[in-house]
Amino acid sequence: MSSKIYTLRADKQHPLKDVCAKLKSEMDKKLGADLCADICHTENDSQIRMLAFECFYLHMGGFASLGILLIENSREQTADVVGYGGDSIIRGANKDLAKKAVQILGELGFTVLQEKECMS
Repeated sequence: MSSKIYTLRADKQHPLKDVCAKLKSEMDKKLGADLCADICHTENDSQIRMLAFECFYLHMGGFASLGILLIENSREQTADVVGYGGDSIIRGANKDLAKKAVQILGELGFTVLQEKECMS
């Protein structure tokens, strides 16, 4: 199994709730990804959101998953995007999910700082 990981950053341009709403809407509309979890924590001037998505591929009998960790403070927002899951039959589906999330975040002013692929 492999995973695709991106780290992004943006000057605080959009409220985190708006960033999450756009991600949820676009991931569902464009890829049919189901939201599995939306967890929010607030501490002092920071807010942390964790979104988890899953996309099931019926015709191949497998799935790919996506985790997005968003952190916002008074100065900036960061995002860590991890596409994972899938097997050799649906190789690349996790990367597609991650790339789509990065594209959506890019439309909201985020830029990629780091990109890596992990194999297990």
